[in-house]
Amino acid sequence: MTCVAEDGLSVVFSSHVITELERVATYLVVLSHGHVQVAATVDSLLDSHLALTGPAADAGRLAGQVPVITAQQAGRQARVLARTDATPPGWAARPVTMEELVLGYLREPSARLLPRLEVAR
Repeated sequence: MTCVAEDGLSVVFSSHVITELERVATYLVVLSHGHVQVAATVDSLLDSHLALTGPAADAGRLAGQVPVITAQQAGRQARVLARTDATPPGWAARPVTMEELVLGYLREPSARLLPRLEVAR
């Protein structure tokens, strides 16, 4: 892989083992049911998402503040995967792992993060 990187070549990996991809991928495309869910650099994806923990009673309002990818509630606490780089007031945040990111987008087919394409004229 070092030789490939030094030569500036691209290699396409297809794997269900996310830890394998985490070591070598610089760009990630997640496919689900024949649709592209995510397409972006790994660094930009990890930098633009947070794992949030906060009061379950506020989970519905959080979706009005930041794009929520997935939300799980257990008792009075909610765990949320959100597309944001800022911690909303009243919530605790930590960086997401690539596995959390991939599984979150696979669990929620309506959540998509695709690059903006420019039209050539």
